[in-house]
Amino acid sequence: MKESVKGHIALISANIIFGFSAPFSKLLFNSYLSYSSLLLLRSIGGAILFWGASLFIPKEKLSKKEIVILIIAAFVGVIFNQGLYMAGLARTTPIHCGLLQTLGPVYTLLLATFILKEPFTLKKLLGVLVGMSGALILIFSEYSNQNSSKTHSYIGDILVIASGVAFALYLTLFMNIIKKYNPITIMKWMFLFSSIVLTPFYFHELEEIRNITFSDQKPMLDFILYLGYIIIAATFIGYLLISFAQKRIRPTIVSMYVYIQPIIMTILSIMWGLGTFNVEKLVAALLIFVGVYIVTRSKKKNNFIL
Repeated sequence: MKESVKGHIALISANIIFGFSAPFSKLLFNSYLSYSSLLLLRSIGGAILFWGASLFIPKEKLSKKEIVILIIAAFVGVIFNQGLYMAGLARTTPIHCGLLQTLGPVYTLLLATFILKEPFTLKKLLGVLVGMSGALILIFSEYSNQNSSKTHSYIGDILVIASGVAFALYLTLFMNIIKKYNPITIMKWMFLFSSIVLTPFYFHELEEIRNITFSDQKPMLDFILYLGYIIIAATFIGYLLISFAQKRIRPTIVSMYVYIQPIIMTILSIMWGLGTFNVEKLVAALLIFVGVYIVTRSKKKNNFIL
């Protein structure tokens, strides 16, 4: 099998995994855990899994300066990115999360324009305006809906957007160290640092796990399945598959596979009663997809991350 084919299979698998993660997380929030508890469990679980995986790869030694850089990266790429995302998901729907997450290349472009001095062309401006107009329609269409579910808040959408900006900032600021080391090396340190920072603040919330009352409506098996999926599949396997694909597929192609996620999130959300889909969401989705496509097809420097 060609290496490029392996890369495409890895990308499809990773984005399918990520597509299931938002609905599963939402089900955990609705019946079992707070988003802060899941954030801590995901950080600790990720640290354990990535440190275990690091035993099977060549050891890479980081300098003291690089350790400090990764501590900062952990704040941006894990604590802020995942913390804002989960706080947002707890207040909005998986459908909104999936659609707003596809704006990642737009956030990265805007940050790279200011930080990496990327040229900002009219084509890129058009892509940004089209994509962000879709995001605004998505947010305010739900906000103006008087029958909107209590599970949705426009604040949640804004937090999801902020999480995307945090991840784009992580990619932009820490691109050099990301490329220098094995992804497992990077992730093991980042998840370790995030666990150390988050534990004093949220450890007491894990007490709620002991207080969960399981029943026919809240089965223990569902809790184990959802939590295990988020930690093992969405956190560990998904990141490894993306890293595997990045070495075999052009970055622009990698970024386009993100469109799989909102499709899966939308289907699952409708099936499980976690959200609805209407004409306004369809228009917003099309605008977002077109905007991101324009951005990813625009001219960039050879070393730019998109």
